[in-house]
Amino acid sequence: AIDATRAKKDAPDFVPSERQYFEGVRIARRAENGADWCVTLDDRPGPGNVHDVRLEPCDRGDQRQRFNLGPCSSDGNIQLRAGAPANVAPGDLAPAPFCPVARHFGSYPVCLDLNAERLDPGTRIIGYPCNGRWNQLVALGTGAVGRPDAGALFISVPYPQHPVRHLCFDAPARTNAGAAAGAENARLHVSRCHGGPTQTFFVEPGLGALYAAPPRPEDYLTGEEEL
Repeated sequence: AIDATRAKKDAPDFVPSERQYFEGVRIARRAENGADWCVTLDDRPGPGNVHDVRLEPCDRGDQRQRFNLGPCSSDGNIQLRAGAPANVAPGDLAPAPFCPVARHFGSYPVCLDLNAERLDPGTRIIGYPCNGRWNQLVALGTGAVGRPDAGALFISVPYPQHPVRHLCFDAPARTNAGAAAGAENARLHVSRCHGGPTQTFFVEPGLGALYAAPPRPEDYLTGEEEL
């Protein structure tokens, strides 16, 4: 089946699907008490040009919580839904479309990034200048057998011999009462995918779903590899 799909895509008359791009989305997780906590990327970088990424109470006016999702790979399809996990169709060859998730500071994009490409559970998700590497390509779970659950945000490990295939975004459980518990405890990190509530997010539609829209994929290749 894989060979047949590749042969179809290699055919001279094959027309690839347009790359999806979603502007101004919020990435949120709902606490047990019904409060929504949003992924928040700090405006100011710290040492090593690293921006802190954590969960904070959602605020529609907070631009630190607005991201552009994409341009995504064209193998598969994403349908965002307000207040619920996205409907994601896997591709012929990929478990889901893979997309950079970026905030733009003028012409300077900062992407969600698996810190230093480390594969250990507990590795932080940071903000880092976009560079197009695998550790900045995020997929949304489909719930397919053997794949991350619907609502998951995950990064695929590109090493076939590695015992873990996917690493899912995670953070400690939050409530309104825990808002003052400190930024350290709210930081986003990755864990082995388990489908639990701390790994269930919804990507809230923003300004619209655009196709073949700027910025171009090469616009995300402006940063350097972090050390």
